[in-house]
Amino acid sequence: MVRETVTNVPSQGAERDSGGAWVQITHETRLRATIPTDFEPPMWEGSRLRRKLLLRRTAVILLIAVVTAWLGWAAIVGTIHATGSYTTTDGIVTAQTDTTARYPGCQLDVDYSVDANQLHGVVKVNADCSTLPKAGSPATLNVATADPRDIWIEGVNDANHPNPVVFGLLLLALPPVVAFALWNKLTDYGRVRKLIASGAQWRQVGATVASKDANRAGFSITLEAEDLSGKLCSFTVIYRYSSPIGPVRVGDRVELTLVANKQLQVLVWRPDRNRVYLAYVIQPL
Repeated sequence: MVRETVTNVPSQGAERDSGGAWVQITHETRLRATIPTDFEPPMWEGSRLRRKLLLRRTAVILLIAVVTAWLGWAAIVGTIHATGSYTTTDGIVTAQTDTTARYPGCQLDVDYSVDANQLHGVVKVNADCSTLPKAGSPATLNVATADPRDIWIEGVNDANHPNPVVFGLLLLALPPVVAFALWNKLTDYGRVRKLIASGAQWRQVGATVASKDANRAGFSITLEAEDLSGKLCSFTVIYRYSSPIGPVRVGDRVELTLVANKQLQVLVWRPDRNRVYLAYVIQPL
């Protein structure tokens, strides 16, 4: 008996499970199914699956918020720097440190003076050290009027100050890209809640494993099962890490206990782990 997943409150106008011996696995496919007698209706409030999906959605929202805040801060700081006033002075490079990791980088220690005050500063540059003034060489510095310790070398790719144009463009593009890449994690909570609220109930479907595939995007298992006319129909279960079906091989016969209602997300009961899994089901091309 499934107890992992307060009883669901159906939304107005939602399509109810009629109690028929079928399950709508995708928009195109309605499979023959049996009605299990020892399964409680799917639950949402207080379930482990709800907590897991809520944590995943919260983590994605926080990630997008952090990326947006960081890019916004960089764009603002870069704009303030680009529009601020500065003076030019001569300095002497006292040390040169190669900071190259994956990309060229160099740190220059410099001595310079502002209003007869002798100062020491550090300039970070996105360039190879061999292209920059060596220790003991003169260097022309730009010094921010508002802060004499804020310095940079004229005409080089300064690493201390964000480029406002680059970070402004990233601010417009990167958060939506992150949201798109993590769209399922962002929307699974609401979609599964809607699935349970639709009134869909547990159904059991017998299927045969037709193929398995793995690539960098994840794993997929294509299954074949009979539709209402007795014709074999294929549908593909996609997952990232743990299989919602369990360990199977091509040709194996499996009995799936699931909740589905024509949408991508499907709940699958995995008896060997006594847990409900979220699966993504599509119609193969």
